[in-house]
Amino acid sequence: MWVCHYYAKANIIGPARSDALEGIRFDLEIVSWRSSDLVYHELLAVVKKSADCVSSDRNDNNELSRSSSRMRGIPYEQHVIETSLSIAEIQSRLKAHCGSSSWRRPDRTSQFVGRVDDTGFGLVPLMWGQSSFLPQFFGRWKSTSSGTLITLQIVPNLALLVCLLCVFGVMGILVYDRLWMRVILTSGVNILMAYLLLQLGFLVAVGQAYGKLLKIINATSVSHSESERHHWTLRQLGIELLGGVIVIIGAAIWWGIHTGAISVSLRPAADLIIVAWSTLIFAVIWLYTLSGWSPITRVRCLFFCLAAQVGWTWLITIDGFAGDGRPLFTWRWLARDNTTGTVADGRTSNSIGIAERIDLRPAGSNDLPAFRGPHRDGVFNTIRLEANWETHKPQVIWQQPIGVGWSSFVVAGGYAVTQEQRGEDEAVVCYEVATGRECWEHREKARFQEMMGGDGPRATPTLDDGDVYALGATGIFQRLRGHDGQPLRSVNVIDDAKAPTSLFGLTGSPLIWNDLVIVNPGGREASLVAYEKQTGKRRWVAGSSLTAYASPQLVTLGGVEQILTFNADGIFAHAPVSGEILWSYPWVTPPEYNNVCQPVVWRDDAGLETVFLSSGYGKGCVLLDVALSDGRFIATPRWQNTHLKVKFSSVVARDGFVFGLDENILVCLDLRSGNRRWKSGRYGYGQLILTENHILVLTENGDVVLCEATSERHHEVARLSVLNGRTWNHPALSGHTLLIRNDRTAACLKLPLTAESIRNRETASTTP
Repeated sequence: MWVCHYYAKANIIGPARSDALEGIRFDLEIVSWRSSDLVYHELLAVVKKSADCVSSDRNDNNELSRSSSRMRGIPYEQHVIETSLSIAEIQSRLKAHCGSSSWRRPDRTSQFVGRVDDTGFGLVPLMWGQSSFLPQFFGRWKSTSSGTLITLQIVPNLALLVCLLCVFGVMGILVYDRLWMRVILTSGVNILMAYLLLQLGFLVAVGQAYGKLLKIINATSVSHSESERHHWTLRQLGIELLGGVIVIIGAAIWWGIHTGAISVSLRPAADLIIVAWSTLIFAVIWLYTLSGWSPITRVRCLFFCLAAQVGWTWLITIDGFAGDGRPLFTWRWLARDNTTGTVADGRTSNSIGIAERIDLRPAGSNDLPAFRGPHRDGVFNTIRLEANWETHKPQVIWQQPIGVGWSSFVVAGGYAVTQEQRGEDEAVVCYEVATGRECWEHREKARFQEMMGGDGPRATPTLDDGDVYALGATGIFQRLRGHDGQPLRSVNVIDDAKAPTSLFGLTGSPLIWNDLVIVNPGGREASLVAYEKQTGKRRWVAGSSLTAYASPQLVTLGGVEQILTFNADGIFAHAPVSGEILWSYPWVTPPEYNNVCQPVVWRDDAGLETVFLSSGYGKGCVLLDVALSDGRFIATPRWQNTHLKVKFSSVVARDGFVFGLDENILVCLDLRSGNRRWKSGRYGYGQLILTENHILVLTENGDVVLCEATSERHHEVARLSVLNGRTWNHPALSGHTLLIRNDRTAACLKLPLTAESIRNRETASTTP
């Protein structure tokens, strides 16, 4: 697109006038998609007709010059127009072609709408569906000896620019799930796209409307001096200042949302609310002040907007957020009321009075006393599942409502324990696995609320010697008697460790080591705390890192038992007996320290011990070589890349390969080299465990999926839809009984075993 300046002299003869005009010099600024010569001849014809001329000549060799210049920073034009008409005649002509701004529908013959008075005019063209990028024409006139001199400014619809920015911002928020893409689209790219679209629309609209205006006012010549071209009126200055203020406010809002001034949990909601409501507000402003639409059309649009808003408010609500930050819309009557804490049988008493004594002491390999298994690695090597679910379909034993929360189940002796929110209380609840019957509950007055993640406790309880150790989201750590849920002791670990409350609550499952139970409240004075099981006395504190969202994990490296904690500042290895830090490696994942994935220990082909870490938000993964040298552990990175970015799930590993969800897509990574073997299958932000022959994925939408555990390819072999709604809880596999839940429903499934696995289990059960 070019702005072309034409300078020409024309000898014009008017037969009806004694003072024939000669040598009139006119300076034209022409913006058009069409041929410049064509535009020139069309405009010359207009001038000839307006001046009642019969002839003209043009010297193409000497008297016509053309230059190109870059367009100004914003869409803007200024012209000085001369006409032989008086001010009264111009007013009459404009009013004849101008509809009023009242609610009366303008006549179809009207070409403008706005004001015309003694000082000038302010008009918006009525293009009747031809363009929505309607420019604004502001003119002031002055009488001269030969007629009238009009100073004309054509400015863009600023509200439309803001609307375009908001629209492209919504597109960036709702379409793209990665933070860096969202940031780009809501800052730079969308601004550029909106600006270019406005430029294009402005030029096209001006090209249509400017010619109409010249014809109406019978312009005989156009002059455009350098001084006049760069003269800024108070109105234009005000528009520029308003644009600058809007840019500054937008930048401040963006900075607050994406740099921590506003909590990370509020960012998706703030993005959506700010952009959506800004779009609505500016759309209304544009509709009633700048659109140029007929009054009846404006009334209809307003009625439609109000009806849509009322309908949206009464019918639709946000029922939480997905893992990528998108709001989950649902019908209002279907949304879960998280304040009631509805459960299967509606019982709310703290003592149910069961007849039998429940034994929660693990008695065999089928029991699951701890989060993700005894090693917290999500690997169950003794289970071989049948892949053909068409002929061997999993059995859904029971399915029922459950209180809010993101805890998983632990299982022992035919009973399962989890945590959930019931009204204003955090509850530890025991269920019978075979029936889903609630056996006991214990409540504490506490409620954790967070917009993005939802309400309720997060951590999975731990079973030991028949007792239950549970850590609530608000820091309440308690030991409960396993057979009836009665409390033995309790402490608030956040207060005890003088730790700040974490953004998403405490999520670490308690770890049992000998006579100690270890929790990670996170604090600059004590990030890890060990309590004596029997007395509740604090044995030791260690570390100075804020907590993240992984659970303490017991491993052996270099022949030495160690507790790995994946904290806000990175990974730390502690000696279980004293809490001494044996080694560490920095790994910070902004925003708000989102280290969630459980570390994976892998011994390579050469016998070297390594630790694998991964986190989302563009951070990626790393493999650390951990070696004992001169009595000290040293951790050094072997490789690091972004092939696997685990947001808030955990990975599983076998035979030198690790499987995990890269954001929401399943990935197989070669631990030896860090190379990605395959990436396929969208499962949302779910969870996964590994059996002897399959990867079992609990997807974000509640499906149970079976995939081959192979590095050669991704192959989904079976799928069963069980739960509805976002499902972030880890699945719990006890034998071939699968317990799953989300923040509203729990279910128990019997997964089919291979014939070989069944025979092995029968043999093991009959062996004395």
